[in-house]
Amino acid sequence: MVPIVEALAGLAGPGSNARIAQQLGVSPAGGKFRSKLGTAGYYGFIKKQGEMNHLTPRGDALIGSDAEAALQARREAVMSTTFGSVIRKFVGREPNESTIAARLEDDFGSPAASAGEQATILVKAATEASLVSHGRFDAAAIEGIPEDLTPAVPETNGSEPKAIRTAATTAQQQHKTPKPKPEKPKPEVIIREEKQSTFAPGVQIMVKVDASGWTPEQVVELVKGLSSADSEPTAS
Repeated sequence: MVPIVEALAGLAGPGSNARIAQQLGVSPAGGKFRSKLGTAGYYGFIKKQGEMNHLTPRGDALIGSDAEAALQARREAVMSTTFGSVIRKFVGREPNESTIAARLEDDFGSPAASAGEQATILVKAATEASLVSHGRFDAAAIEGIPEDLTPAVPETNGSEPKAIRTAATTAQQQHKTPKPKPEKPKPEVIIREEKQSTFAPGVQIMVKVDASGWTPEQVVELVKGLSSADSEPTAS
């Protein structure tokens, strides 16, 4: 996410998605780029106006030389999301993911199937922003963020709020691992030696092949292999 903000700052003005991607040497259509760009906007480091992205004061502080200002920007970024409403409930307490997941379910309407993962994301984000200190949510750090930056608890009507869902989706995209491709079935080759007859002595080869899903090249290679085996001279 920081490289996105740095690339935009390097343009010395607003920039399109394509221009930022060009600065980073990546494709603007790439999934990782789009995810990080969306996260930078979600945390308020950049702001989209039409087709152009603008660096915000928070984004400028994030990449600036003032370490304290950069830390404050990170803290404000987390506390300005819906996660901030949950974090304020746990000031001074241990970041117990099970309890946080329960609050996400009861207060935000998060499904039980995803609340646990969302709680993990919340704790990780809070820890990286130094909102957790000595194993507890740091009261001084949290209370140092103006309350008006934190959105109110939304009325869910039984549905999952978009902000919570966005954070979970972003994390899933960043850590998504490709599924292994299933192996294609190997051809079953049955070789049966028959008794010599008065006509054509030798070996008869019966091949049963399930070639569904095979490419033409794979089938050709199989046929070549069988043909070469059949043409080998037999010992006299």
